[in-house]
Amino acid sequence: MRKYVCLLLLAFVCGCGLDDYEARMDLQRDRMKIFDEENKVLSGCIHPPTMKVKGGAEKLAVPFDIFLRIPKGFHLGVKTDKNGLFLKDASFEAAGLIFYRFEGIQGTNFFLAAATVATPTKDGKRKTGFSKEEFKDNVRAGLHAIFQRNFPAIKPNEVVKQPQSYKTEKLQPLAFEEYVYGDDKMTVAVYYHERNNRQVALIYQYTKQMYADPNTGKGIDVSLKSLDISDAAFGKRLFFNKNKRL
Repeated sequence: MRKYVCLLLLAFVCGCGLDDYEARMDLQRDRMKIFDEENKVLSGCIHPPTMKVKGGAEKLAVPFDIFLRIPKGFHLGVKTDKNGLFLKDASFEAAGLIFYRFEGIQGTNFFLAAATVATPTKDGKRKTGFSKEEFKDNVRAGLHAIFQRNFPAIKPNEVVKQPQSYKTEKLQPLAFEEYVYGDDKMTVAVYYHERNNRQVALIYQYTKQMYADPNTGKGIDVSLKSLDISDAAFGKRLFFNKNKRL
């Protein structure tokens, strides 16, 4: 009798182990499916710009870490010289805000600008950063300086993207303000996102013909869904680079 009980317990344990294994395999397949779907239109994740400090060490050139995958056709990093300094056309400063350029093919570019949200202190002074409206005004000023054309304060489209997780956690929707500017030669799509005291402007510049391609819109859509400017951004980049299928 005792022998049969042991066999039943062994079968139960093995069955539980099999169920756990199958669950892990299902999770892995779902994770790889997300990677594969994204890889159809996206490149890897960007390398947030860094700068060298005293002693030769590097630190983020932006005020917080950022995880973002960008559409295919763009460099993942901002170009630097042999000394690690940004090339002249790789970063631009306007109105106290720095724009970082990720060069693309055929006259396309992706620009990134980031800042903290200024909040008043008890003594009435403000911490470093910009209010939301100041940030948007400064982004438009920067775009005017870069492209030598006007970027008026038009009414934005409110868009919400639901990110997909490579793990099992449920991610919160991402809200953006979308501004699309275009002429006969190019289209510049600007997306503002704010979380807690952090704000970014994601700027996708395409030729008019390329922007009209449905694949371009798909690439921007999936790129926006990948954004993370929380404290989890650094760990997400490490996880992605370890598990990516590119």
